[in-house]
Amino acid sequence: MSTDGAARLGLHALRLHDERMRRYAHRMVGSPSDMDAVLTVAYAAAHREQVDRATAPSPLIRLYRAVHRSCRAHLSKPIEGDGAPAPEANAGVLGALALVPIDDRGLVLLVDGEELAVPDAAQAVEIDETGAPARLAHARAVITETLEHDRGQA
Repeated sequence: MSTDGAARLGLHALRLHDERMRRYAHRMVGSPSDMDAVLTVAYAAAHREQVDRATAPSPLIRLYRAVHRSCRAHLSKPIEGDGAPAPEANAGVLGALALVPIDDRGLVLLVDGEELAVPDAAQAVEIDETGAPARLAHARAVITETLEHDRGQA
């Protein structure tokens, strides 16, 4: 770390929050191999990023932000092969989450799955805090409606 007020995330922060980041990345991308790829990119980016200590969010939020950016980039790539989603992506909660835009999916997972406060989650997925509650409510409604529809067809 430099002495000019800039800070980088160290290995301690990465180790401390690794389990949470793995859980979040896996829920976002759906497979262990994709999760590992996403985390490799995210951890390198988080470590390289220098921020002003006085204005930077907490290390936890900075890590979630890096992981979310990496998930967003990964999920935005064109699908190779026949373009068919993996079978597990069509079932239950994962299938319902896949219908929600990437940033809103992250918001739901951070608030409902990781128990972050809405403003912190909004900051992590880089959306406007004032619009986050409405986006969260809409995403939850889509997920609930999809799950109820799936139950009705079972």
